[in-house]
Amino acid sequence: MEDSIFQIHLAVRYVRSSPARLQKFKECVTKEKIESKAQLVLDVETRWNSTYLMLEVTIKFQKAFELLEIEDSKYSDELSSGERFRGLPTCIDWEYARYFLPFLKVFYDTTLRVSGSLYVTSNAYMQDIFGIGLKISKWCRSVDPGLHIMALRMKGKYDKYWSNIDNINLMLFIVEVLDPRHKLEYVNWVINESFDMVLADRLKAKVKEVLVALFKQYSSFKVVLSAQPSEQTRVAMEIDVDDVDLDNEEFMKAMYQEKQARKKVVNHKTELDKYLTDDCEDDNKSFNILQWWKLNSTKYGALSMIA
Repeated sequence: MEDSIFQIHLAVRYVRSSPARLQKFKECVTKEKIESKAQLVLDVETRWNSTYLMLEVTIKFQKAFELLEIEDSKYSDELSSGERFRGLPTCIDWEYARYFLPFLKVFYDTTLRVSGSLYVTSNAYMQDIFGIGLKISKWCRSVDPGLHIMALRMKGKYDKYWSNIDNINLMLFIVEVLDPRHKLEYVNWVINESFDMVLADRLKAKVKEVLVALFKQYSSFKVVLSAQPSEQTRVAMEIDVDDVDLDNEEFMKAMYQEKQARKKVVNHKTELDKYLTDDCEDDNKSFNILQWWKLNSTKYGALSMIA
């Protein structure tokens, strides 16, 4: 498969190497009645997204390249000479290119979303980055030898940047936790799928630690007996249980209310706890995460400041 892409790369390079060759190619395009106005682009061999752009355009002109073989004898001669050249692109080469194009499109689309500020909000970064990793891992198990080898090369480059959990910016995961459609359970699933058990457990612990630390930093919450105790509880708690003249009913009531107040302190849920245990929102394309946090800022308090 890699050889097929390289042959197409050489064909494009030949056409673009001089104005005369490009003109001859345009004549072939006209004769084949190809209506596309796209311009041939040459890829950078080490960049998958540029390879996608080259193939996505070049495939449309397959018939023009085949006619060029007849119209321009130098085309065949040049691509058949030299150690790396093995002739013109064959039908099999073109089919391989079409087969491989959807896989390259994954890289191209992700590059656009991650690098273009108009295409992405920060909560989408994790899904793009680790989504590619999971797809590559799946392709590595392909029974197609060409795709299998190509995927292994991709995985080597991917792992160079994303296999070391100590170098990963944990905010990639934190912002995904703050997406009310996914939260921590989804993030933990992604981590489990992307790393081995030991690394996954370490990374999940780090994410939870940072999440809690961020919440504490932004939160002004202080543990009290009760933020707004009921009138009945307040009166009961003011009763002096050491008063020997206190009747049994009042004594028992005061003791019980004091215990209940302490229980509330122990079992108090922070805004972070409430957020993580509340049901996730429905996952749909029209969901506006910024608007959601604006509407729920009172409910989740300091957590909305992080979001």
